[in-house]
Amino acid sequence: MAFLNIQSKNQQKLKPSFEPMPEVAPGEVGISEAAAKHIAALLVAEQPGSLLRVGLQGGGCSGLKPYFAFEGSAAENDQVFSQHSVSICVDPKSLSLIGGSWLDFENGFKIRSSQLKKSCSCGESFAL
Repeated sequence: MAFLNIQSKNQQKLKPSFEPMPEVAPGEVGISEAAAKHIAALLVAEQPGSLLRVGLQGGGCSGLKPYFAFEGSAAENDQVFSQHSVSICVDPKSLSLIGGSWLDFENGFKIRSSQLKKSCSCGESFAL
């Protein structure tokens, strides 16, 4: 039995689900437009002035698992990054690992980085 490859003249090319983003400086974390929109929608239920904490904790299949939580203010040693009218804070230890990355949103918040060495199949944890 032979398989035929039939293509329509009007066939649309599929776009990749994740468009590459510009580089981010090693000591910073970028915020994608998709992440900013989702943060802004969630902030409606939070106290005014709240921001999203982005951090890492040990665990998951691959070693590091990101965590996200809304807080009323950043801690004294946190770095605050603002983009697309929203702000996030990152603790120094997490920033040393995810600096140069992007916070994105695709079926949940994701950390996008060219430094990722491996990710688990569920997409919830990774190794740098």
